[in-house]
Amino acid sequence: MYAFLNNATYRHPLRIIVSLGQLYGTIAYFMVEWLDGFTHGPFGDPFYFWFYFISMNSFWIVIPTLLIIQSWKELSKAQTIKDQNDLKEKESSGRNRKTKKTR
Repeated sequence: MYAFLNNATYRHPLRIIVSLGQLYGTIAYFMVEWLDGFTHGPFGDPFYFWFYFISMNSFWIVIPTLLIIQSWKELSKAQTIKDQNDLKEKESSGRNRKTKKTR
């Protein structure tokens, strides 16, 4: 929470790590139920299965996925800006060397 409230530089990598952990846990939860044959609840009832098990737990997949995508875009944008600045710096230092040699 501190990282996001204070716009810390590590907030996006942290968000990706935490969201991946959440996705892993949710997928493990679904896989355990599936591999055990859905024996841990009244899965014979279609309402329980589709409303409680699928739709209520889908938030734990959708929200972390959206957060990962958002952070990925922010990190990609920052890397693009950094690469452009590095290229400009490299080009300007190359021009300075050429002008010094010709004098």
